[in-house]
Amino acid sequence: MPPDKALLAQLPDPRRCKDKNPAAALDAVVKKYPWFRFGFRAGDRRISFDYAADPTGKRPGGNLLVSRIVVILPDGRTMHTNGPAGDAPPFTISKLLRQLDGPAPDLTTLWVSRHKNAPKPLPFGDLAAAAVVKLLGAKATPPENDDAVTLAQRALGSDWELDATFALKGDRIVSLSSDGLGMVSLKTPNRRSDRYLCLADAMAALGKQYGSKLELSRTRFETFSRDNRRLGDGPWVDTPTLRRLVLAGAAEVAETA
Repeated sequence: MPPDKALLAQLPDPRRCKDKNPAAALDAVVKKYPWFRFGFRAGDRRISFDYAADPTGKRPGGNLLVSRIVVILPDGRTMHTNGPAGDAPPFTISKLLRQLDGPAPDLTTLWVSRHKNAPKPLPFGDLAAAAVVKLLGAKATPPENDDAVTLAQRALGSDWELDATFALKGDRIVSLSSDGLGMVSLKTPNRRSDRYLCLADAMAALGKQYGSKLELSRTRFETFSRDNRRLGDGPWVDTPTLRRLVLAGAAEVAETA
């Protein structure tokens, strides 16, 4: 069943951006909000953007526009590196984006900061997506065509406190939790977490490893994974909706296991 119109209106969509030059509009917003942050997955990398801290304290978020890159190594560890950066002004976020190489971003993995001094998640999410389409050639895949897992992945883009515990047959459990910057961890007791660049990858692993053993009716969500609309301007999808989408995604991967 396709998602309802109310949900679609809450997810970032570059088609809603009315700016004729989204790159210039994004530059203006980033200049105005030093606590902005956003990022996405591009191939085997997670890339995020923000201002580096200013040791003088003259600018709350700093004055060095930076990109930060995370990759997951074959042994499961993560490697963090710095990408293009420059002093702003004259450097701008659009100039930074133009310097990125590699595969085009996956807009279903877009996330934004929900800091109270950051721009409102929407329409900022629409604008960031539109700029990434223009500057980096990302595909503007419409959310109305998404499966349950991809919808959950889009919804997670502005709520970093997901923590779900899935019950398995034989009184075992496996947990799925957001791990910052849009990344997700999958963990069973007494072993190291497996980290994934996006929710869809973690869901695929959940289905492959545990799909036939999942007992979704006993799923629990930790209490600290609260409704984050109380923080700043809140996420684009409220936490109860995100939980519903995650459960639907888990049911989807369980069916195909």
